[in-house]
Amino acid sequence: LSDAPSVREWYARGVVWPHADAETLDRAIEASDAQVRLVIPYGETSAELVATTPDGRRQSTIRFSSPRDGRRRALLGGLDLLRRALRPEAR
Repeated sequence: LSDAPSVREWYARGVVWPHADAETLDRAIEASDAQVRLVIPYGETSAELVATTPDGRRQSTIRFSSPRDGRRRALLGGLDLLRRALRPEAR
């Protein structure tokens, strides 16, 4: 998402921090009043995705072989994780 054109104009109340680790991202959004949070940390070969909603927390690990593959898998994996977190029947 951080590579999308004009991301700062349409991505409301989000934190886009390329190459940040999970701990840095957690601290960046900790003080927000957001009800839904999706953390996709930077990683060399894998990343632990975390979606937090008022109903709970879901996690998923993605593995990849290159930065390009990692960005693609992080985007698709993050959106799927968020979809499952927001729609309980999709679990």
